Amino acid sequence: MMIIEKITLNNGVEMPLLGLGTYTLQGSVLDNAFGAAYDAGYRLFDTAVLYGNEENIGAAIVQKHIDRKELFLVSKVNETPLRGRKRYFHLNKKSVAKCYEQSCKRLKTDYLDAYLLHHCDATIEEYAELVNLYKAGKVRAVGLCNISLGKLQEFVREVDFIPQLIQVQIHPYYTKNELVRFAQDNGIACEAHTQFGRGNIDLRSDSVLCSMAKTHKKNVNQIMLRWLMQRHIISIPRSSNPQHIVSNIDLFDFALTKEEMAAIDALNRNESYCSYDKP
Repeated sequence: MMIIEKITLNNGVEMPLLGLGTYTLQGSVLDNAFGAAYDAGYRLFDTAVLYGNEENIGAAIVQKHIDRKELFLVSKVNETPLRGRKRYFHLNKKSVAKCYEQSCKRLKTDYLDAYLLHHCDATIEEYAELVNLYKAGKVRAVGLCNISLGKLQEFVREVDFIPQLIQVQIHPYYTKNELVRFAQDNGIACEAHTQFGRGNIDLRSDSVLCSMAKTHKKNVNQIMLRWLMQRHIISIPRSSNPQHIVSNIDLFDFALTKEEMAAIDALNRNESYCSYDKP
């Protein structure tokens, strides 16, 4: 079993630098992926209300008799139930707390290691409700997803409590250098999603990445994950294939040189593969 390096968040909480993303994984496919990941050494598992699989993950944890303290569970507040309640039922003050309680119930846990606002236009008021959960000891870290540099700068200026984490799309064709630099300079850890560019053929066959893979006797995905890791960026590659899950964690027996890191940085095209995240 591989031991994954950790990053220390701005409140002293340690978070694994690599985890399993679970977007689109459901039912027995998720059960098998979760089991393969746990057995390989993964302890960070990323989910969200939107993914519809929190209940699956909770059941898998119980089925494998896993000590909850071993895991780092991340979930996210979905915009629809959060703002739907506000719009139609006027439950302003308790909406984030209610979403949290439902996620915990589905995950069969009494706390979350990190809880994030999923939508890119999160408000200061919604964030304040998230911070209340943190101050009540119900979550160990809070954060924001899919946030722009300008929006993050606004949050840092306006809030009294700096988030521990942001989760955004980052890959070699969309390096987000300015956002990452600003976040890290302000003590905010970055977590990458869509780190393989959703299987984009150009990215997977990029000559620079392929050459490095050949040099290090690794595959292109491993090169991209190592690049993120050396930028101190957490990554959550999604896979249902046990071989790929094991391969994605096999990152600790090589390192990219400064020249290789710079060469990957230079691949940036500001090319987003998510409709809600445009340069």
